[in-house]
Amino acid sequence: MEIYGETYHRRGIRTRVDWVRRELDSWADEEYPNMSRKTTYRLYMGAPYRVDPKRSINEEDRAEMLDKLNRIGDVLREHYSGAGLLEEIQHKLIVATGSLNRWTR
Repeated sequence: MEIYGETYHRRGIRTRVDWVRRELDSWADEEYPNMSRKTTYRLYMGAPYRVDPKRSINEEDRAEMLDKLNRIGDVLREHYSGAGLLEEIQHKLIVATGSLNRWTR
């Protein structure tokens, strides 16, 4: 989940994205109990790139990050439509999206 690294210094956004990441980690642990932590980390964390928190996010970067969050939701709805926890993680995605939309400085 590259967006976690990209928003690392923006605590509010990072925290909400981390809610999603931790939920996905739990799902992966349940589906693949023998997967190593290193593999899980690489699966969701992506690149270590960090966005500078002292400058405003430009609309292109914001759109790219929003697209990433939306794609996570799309994949989960496609593959886990009957999962009871889907509604909870969708709510977490909505909250993370709202935080990202409010990032102005």
